Amino acid sequence: MLRQNIGLILLVVILLSSGIYTTFINTDTKETIDHNKQEVGLSRESIPDSPIIHPEEALKTFQLQPGFEIDLVASEPLIHDPVALTFDNQGRIWVVEMKGYMPNTRGEGEDFKNGSIKILEDTNGDGKMDLAKDFLKNLVLPRAICLAYDGLLYAEPPNLWFVEIKNDTPVNKVLVDPEYAVGGNVEHQPNGLLLALDNWIYSAKSSKRYRRINGRWLIEKTEFRGQWGISQDNFGHLFYNTNSNQLRGDFIPPSYVARNNYLDRSISTNVEIVPDQRVYPIRPNTGINRGYLKGMLTDSLRLTNFTAACGPVIYRGHKFPDGYEQNAFVAEPAANLIKRNILTLNDLQIRGEQAYSGKEFLASTDERFRPVNLHNGPDGNLYIVDMYRGVIQHVTYLTDYLKNEIKTRSLEKPIGLGRLYRVRPKTESVTDHHISFDVPNQQLIAYLEHENGWIRDRAQQLLIQKNDLDLIPRIRENILENDHTLAQIHSIWVLEGMQALDLWLLSQIPALNKPEVLVQAIKASEYLINHENAKEILAIYNNLVDQGESKVALQVALSLGGIGKILPKETLPILLKIARAEAQDPIVGEAILCSLSEYEEDFLNDALAGDYVDIDFLKRLARIIAKKNKDNKDQQLAVFQNGGNLFKKVCQTCHGDQGQGIISLGPPLAGSEWVTGNKERLISIVLFGLEGPVEVNGKLYQSPEIAPIMPGLFNNESLTNQEIAEILNFIRHSWGNNAERIDPKEINIIRNKYPDGTRPFTQADFEDAQ
Repeated sequence: MLRQNIGLILLVVILLSSGIYTTFINTDTKETIDHNKQEVGLSRESIPDSPIIHPEEALKTFQLQPGFEIDLVASEPLIHDPVALTFDNQGRIWVVEMKGYMPNTRGEGEDFKNGSIKILEDTNGDGKMDLAKDFLKNLVLPRAICLAYDGLLYAEPPNLWFVEIKNDTPVNKVLVDPEYAVGGNVEHQPNGLLLALDNWIYSAKSSKRYRRINGRWLIEKTEFRGQWGISQDNFGHLFYNTNSNQLRGDFIPPSYVARNNYLDRSISTNVEIVPDQRVYPIRPNTGINRGYLKGMLTDSLRLTNFTAACGPVIYRGHKFPDGYEQNAFVAEPAANLIKRNILTLNDLQIRGEQAYSGKEFLASTDERFRPVNLHNGPDGNLYIVDMYRGVIQHVTYLTDYLKNEIKTRSLEKPIGLGRLYRVRPKTESVTDHHISFDVPNQQLIAYLEHENGWIRDRAQQLLIQKNDLDLIPRIRENILENDHTLAQIHSIWVLEGMQALDLWLLSQIPALNKPEVLVQAIKASEYLINHENAKEILAIYNNLVDQGESKVALQVALSLGGIGKILPKETLPILLKIARAEAQDPIVGEAILCSLSEYEEDFLNDALAGDYVDIDFLKRLARIIAKKNKDNKDQQLAVFQNGGNLFKKVCQTCHGDQGQGIISLGPPLAGSEWVTGNKERLISIVLFGLEGPVEVNGKLYQSPEIAPIMPGLFNNESLTNQEIAEILNFIRHSWGNNAERIDPKEINIIRNKYPDGTRPFTQADFEDAQ
């Protein structure tokens, strides 16, 4: 294959040298972009070398959009193989070093305990880190960190650990999740650990979320999302990507879709936000894993589309010019660049487009520039984690083509390097650092309206951590009287984190006439729902729906799922009201489907009996019902099959393979009122036995036509309650029988009713009981 490609390249070179060259057409804008302008006639044999460039000299290899500057923040020997970072309250950088990643093209040595987490500090205030100290050492491929709860959460596969921090030293190590990153390889394991607006911690490449309340760790199911890197916007929407799809995200808050396993592919989560996957590198990119495929490289041997997208970040700082807030930046280490995308909110959907045509926000001519993660900083600038190495592809997927590239151009070594960069406007000083959090708690409340999202997030978490109950009136005031929308939103989630929200506050927020704030209040107050106040909350929700605001109706539809478990009959009419008004929007329709729980068929019947509801929504609902019914049937068959096997061993010799009964042994079970009737009576007979005669379907069975006594199973230690229940469920659903299922707990109730056993029952015993 390589030989054929070289021949093809030589042909292209001949054509190029004769003045004939091809161009790359931007099909959206029809703009002609000449990728060969600088390198007409470039062949693989003439690819420039990829030497190690000194960190200060590497700054000269960057092309950056006008008005911006890039600074070196840290580099080897201070750090090695960085893959993620975070900032503490003093503005220090905590960096994850994955030193064991791909020591060679065979991946040998990845199990060495050489990874670490370091604390970097700028001691002289010049904007560059000059001091590093190990916080944790001897780790195997560490991959993610999160400063939270006065400690550090970190991932070292397969485990997720938490340690408290005392004087920059880890203490009281706790295993949060022993299965955080089980299986897969380095490229395909959970990572990110984003402490989000809703006070939960989310990961990419994961379907779990984490939270610590009163010292206890909670783990909940959420939607599976992303591959490497995760970020959020000002309203808590999550964003992530896959290696060939630069930006994906959620239109609704997390963990609602995960409640309904029978949904079709979700249309409100894991959505492609930016459909344009083209990239515009400024150097040849033959050192990619599938450079031999047609269309992967342009005629000038530059990557055409994302192949290693990672580390997305939504810029939420305050230093960049107007038009940059809530832009999405995405790293592409295979092409040595960083993409900028502009996001817009259209009704309930978020869409994005590339900020530039034919160029990038940042690109480098240095092949070893490998941006693997992007972060907002407490100073309001954008930070880049550069793993800086020749080989970025893991051995699991390493192609022969790339192996040859690595060998031919000496890309395998050296390793153990790495850089951190800061991108800032030229007008901003490199020493214009961070805000102080060593302030009174009242000042933390003021920080909730800071221009920088990083500052707001940290103030929110510190207020929750301090849990100063005297601040609650001031935080409530910040919601009801402060006109700063983001400060109101963060204040709501501070109260949620302190478990200090109440229904009175929820009832007051609609008067603010701010849908964005009200949506967050509805979501945050879900933990308040209980049997005592469900009707009161339901009345509030019903009034909110009547306001006719789509964003609010969407969140109410999602939140009604919590009340539906308590008041299903009262919840369905409100969901139906939302469906009639909003279900033509597929996102709202999906929200309704997420909240119907066990009552899909009731809802469908009500919808068909009333006014028109969007037909596409009804079709989707019908598909869910069909899948759910099939699944239930399959589960029942599985249970009945096991019960049938047990029946053959325990009961069939007396009652027949078709429940027809066997002369001199046992009466029929098919069509028997003793089988399909009262559950307690049937369980009692099976546990303690039955002495004849007995009447079945109007016929009297007695000895010698049947055995005088049917023995019970009470003392049969080889059969569990679960297995006895399976036998009974089998006979209650076989040979034309159709009766309510029996739960193993009901078996145990009868056992406890007669803990010392009892004589066999007679028919008269049950007649007396009636």
